Amino acid sequence: MKKKNVGIAEMKICRAPEVLTILGLGSCVAVALYHERTKTGGLVHIMLPDGRAEKRNRPGKYAHIAVPALHKEMLEEVGRKGRIVAKVCGGSKMFKSATGFNIGADNVTAAREELAKLGLKIVGEDCGKDYGRNVKFTPENGKIVIRSVNGVITI
Repeated sequence: MKKKNVGIAEMKICRAPEVLTILGLGSCVAVALYHERTKTGGLVHIMLPDGRAEKRNRPGKYAHIAVPALHKEMLEEVGRKGRIVAKVCGGSKMFKSATGFNIGADNVTAAREELAKLGLKIVGEDCGKDYGRNVKFTPENGKIVIRSVNGVITI
């Protein structure tokens, strides 16, 4: 199994047996798209809810650009056949001292809104809280394994 790391503001697509990972997901949000029939997955590491699109070389930076871009790439990869579903994780409030400001929650809200606009169903989530996560997405079975200081969960 070959692992592909998805860095901040990046997105990648792979097919089984490859695996996509994100290390150190804090206030950023990860959106995974999955196509079961072809065992194809896409993962984006979103940094901010919205912003200017002046840097097209970082399509994963803003949720309002990243989610539609990942969906478009997935459709091209799977031949526009079958159902694509989504999973969302991250969006932590990493700094308790930041009162009235929660970029993590804003990132999660923006990602959910973009998925809804595309008509994509969210079938798994692990969002919010106050700790970082490491993410491993396996398109072989569509599962995301999340490791944090609180242990390991699968969505």
